[in-house]
Amino acid sequence: MRKPDLFDEIIVCLKEMSAAEVSAETLDALFGEAPAKKQVPAPVQTPPQQAVFVPAERPAPAAVMPAARPVPVSASGTVNTLDWESLHQATMCCEKCGLCQTRTNVVFGDGNPDARIMFIGEGPGRDEDLQGLPFVGRAGELLTRMIGAMGLDRKKDVYIANIVKCRPPGNRDPLNVEQDACIGYLRNQTALIRPKIIVCLGRIAAKKLIDPD
Repeated sequence: MRKPDLFDEIIVCLKEMSAAEVSAETLDALFGEAPAKKQVPAPVQTPPQQAVFVPAERPAPAAVMPAARPVPVSASGTVNTLDWESLHQATMCCEKCGLCQTRTNVVFGDGNPDARIMFIGEGPGRDEDLQGLPFVGRAGELLTRMIGAMGLDRKKDVYIANIVKCRPPGNRDPLNVEQDACIGYLRNQTALIRPKIIVCLGRIAAKKLIDPD
């Protein structure tokens, strides 16, 4: 009987994880807070009629809170509540680090924004930089086969993104300053998706999202 290879072990692990859920506390620890929900004001209670006439006090006017305006994702990695369209536009014109000078395309992400499973890799390679999509080269072909082996569809059941959205020259590891400049976009994506399972693809993603060691 042959010993299971790494490919088989990863598939078994992910299948077992499919029934598990990442708690909201864990997601908040990794990616910050989710977009704020609208607050519904409590209904005004009408006081019961009194037997003796007492002039009713006029209730104070309800405070009108201005709608929160999204601001650009900060270089410090702060999570902002940009919607998908605004986030995409901000990412496409980003010039926060030197990778913008050598990129062909910004690789925003790919898949279902309502997916339960999110795959996060290191950064785009040559093929990804040319096509503007994550994991479309040799590593992407392997990932697509793995997702299919789990009984899932890449476009319908998962979302795929990277720590950095521009290709590092020569496919080198992204520098810490480059990761820090880009992580806010990923955190914003994750706050919008709210996945149940997050899979780190490789050393850089695991060190950035789980533990530097």
